[in-house]
Amino acid sequence: MQTLYSSDKDVIDRELEAKILILKEGYRYILHSDHSILENVTYDTYRYCMDRAMELGQY
Repeated sequence: MQTLYSSDKDVIDRELEAKILILKEGYRYILHSDHSILENVTYDTYRYCMDRAMELGQY
């Protein structure tokens, strides 16, 4: 969640790449938030995160 609060696309990319690229190598993973998405996370930031995660998660 802290990553989404930053609204910084570079920070979001680094966080996703650090996790998804490792997890898709032989693991199963469902991307989700471990907390509720609070109102200070903009829709654009959340949408960017989800779109980027789907892109990185493709096999």
